[in-house]
Formats: sequence, structure tokens, C-alpha cells
Amino acid sequence: YQYDLLGSNKNIHAALIAGMKHACHTSSNNNPQTVILQNAYVAPPALISRALGNMIDGTWSCEGATVKIITNSYQTTDLTPVNSFGRHQMKAIVDYHSVMKDKVSNGANIEYYEYQKLGYERSENRSLHSKVSVLGKNNIMIGSANLDFRSLMMDTNNALFLQNAPKLVGLYVQEVESLVKAGRIVKIDYSAVTR
Repeated sequence: YQYDLLGSNKNIHAALIAGMKHACHTSSNNNPQTVILQNAYVAPPALISRALGNMIDGTWSCEGATVKIITNSYQTTDLTPVNSFGRHQMKAIVDYHSVMKDKVSNGANIEYYEYQKLGYERSENRSLHSKVSVLGKNNIMIGSANLDFRSLMMDTNNALFLQNAPKLVGLYVQEVESLVKAGRIVKIDYSAVTR
């Protein structure tokens, strides 16, 4: 796969989608791939929502693939309206997954996580600000664009797409797993997404 990162923010999102699609096409039950979309704000524009739908319903063969979406909770952000809107969009995506998971054998699994407040000290309660996407076992994208319409159409953003970087991907995945284990990142039950 070749990724053209020159030009507008649309190319950043296009490279992300191409990476998601590539992770799907290389995934199988014997070689499962994981896509991690860790982002401060997740209110996916239509093209990202469509890509997630393609992964869920098997339009892109994603056998064995898992998509983990990680974003701020209400407690770790000061932009509650953005999180509320994003949560409703995510609710639609996870509901679609709930409907499709028993109907297709080659659809990706979707998991939704939120970054949690730990205590009362200011240093313990920083907001998640990173924009990192793990795209299978070998590729990672790091940049400034959120998964939202504003980043796609209005802001100026950048991204670095690293291919064939399995050690970096492995270290990052390990860090995410340690944050889940420590309770800093918590998997949200589908039925609780819009609470």
C-alpha cells in the first residue's frame, strides 16, 4: 500500500482509512490484526464512519480484526458538547456492530474505551490529547488531527505514518494494555455509551 500524505487534511483521513483497510485485508483468525484509534475527540466524519461500517459488516474482509476506539471520558475533558455528540455517533456504530456481529463471519469486532480520571490531584487528571492510530501489527500513524469534522475540513494538521515498525507498534500496544490494566482506560459497555 502506498499512502499519499501531501495536501489537505482529507489526505490524513484518507491515509488513515487506507491503513484501516490494509489491516483488515491482512487479518485472519490465524493472524488477527488490531486497529487502535486513540484520539482526544472521536466524532467521526462520514468517511471514517463509513470505513468503520465497512469493517463491521464485512464489506472489507476483516476476519479476526478488532478495532479499539479510545477517547476522553466526560471527566477528563472540558469539551462536553463534543464528547456528547461523539458518544451518540459511537452509539450508532456499536449498535450496528451488535446487529451485524452474528450475521457476518468476516466483520471486525468493535470495542469502545474511555480515558478515566484517577484522583483529585491535578497531575493525576490530565486529559487525553494524543492522536495515535495503530493499523495492524506493523503500521502506526501519529499526528495532530482529531477524528472529527473540524480536523477534516477546517484545521491545519499533520501526520507521520510509519510503516514496517512492529517494535514501535508493539511497545505502544503494550502501553495501552498497561493503562487498561491500571484502570486509566476503561472499556465501556455498549449499553452505557450514551449515559
